[in-house]
Amino acid sequence: EMSGFDLCTRIRSFAPHANTPIVFLTGLATFQNRVQGSLSGGNDFIAKPFNLHELGLKALLWVFKAQVGVS
Repeated sequence: EMSGFDLCTRIRSFAPHANTPIVFLTGLATFQNRVQGSLSGGNDFIAKPFNLHELGLKALLWVFKAQVGVS
């Protein structure tokens, strides 16, 4: 078993996924978890309960950022 933070770190260790956007979707929305998500390589964070429109918007933003080369 591993946490989402550990999984994020592991994904980042594989060269093909070094720039893959990772968005945490969690009920553990404390400031410390947001910081740990960033430090483990996450790009964004959505707290539960989440709005489906927010999730869609964040996904689109990361797709567009990848297309224009913004990290």
